[in-house]
Amino acid sequence: MVGLLDATKGEIIIDNEDISKIDSSIIGISPQDLVLWDYLTCKENLKIIGKMYEVPNDILNKRVDEILELVKLNDKKDTIISKLSGGMKRRMNIAMATIHDPGIIVLDEPSEGLDPQSRRVLWDYIIYLKNQGKTIILTTHLMDEADILSDRIAIIDHGKLLKLDTLENLKKSIGEGDTVEIELDYNYSMDNILTSLKKK
Repeated sequence: MVGLLDATKGEIIIDNEDISKIDSSIIGISPQDLVLWDYLTCKENLKIIGKMYEVPNDILNKRVDEILELVKLNDKKDTIISKLSGGMKRRMNIAMATIHDPGIIVLDEPSEGLDPQSRRVLWDYIIYLKNQGKTIILTTHLMDEADILSDRIAIIDHGKLLKLDTLENLKKSIGEGDTVEIELDYNYSMDNILTSLKKK
């Protein structure tokens, strides 16, 4: 989708141009697998990838500090990657994808396996990028993630696009679903609990 491999079918058009004719540096990619140099620090990882994209030194140094602050890793800037937790590595993966300030960012299941706190930090950064006017293409199996982060949702099955619409319209087309109500007798339940505790 980002033009690294030739398409077997279909086409990708960005601003009315085929992707093969577009400068690939306008796209940032954060794959599901971590792509980090384990024995370099967070800061060194970002500087190397920034230099690969030919970001000028003065801009790069400023951007490294800004991004580490945004992904809540500023206190880990001089820590080598192998010493980071899984959640921190996942945040670094997205930081690497955005160091060159791309207009389009592709995120492949960015919060897979994260604890709630790390996921929240990641979501906040994605929302920040969105508010900066970036186009974000996010793949996820997490419905709450799609709900919170997406303007439009595409449902794809075996490579076929089944639906593409806003969240509200998709919910309307599926319907309200079933509601199950359960009523408990609070006093009865508490009596049973107290009686069993007294017996012990």
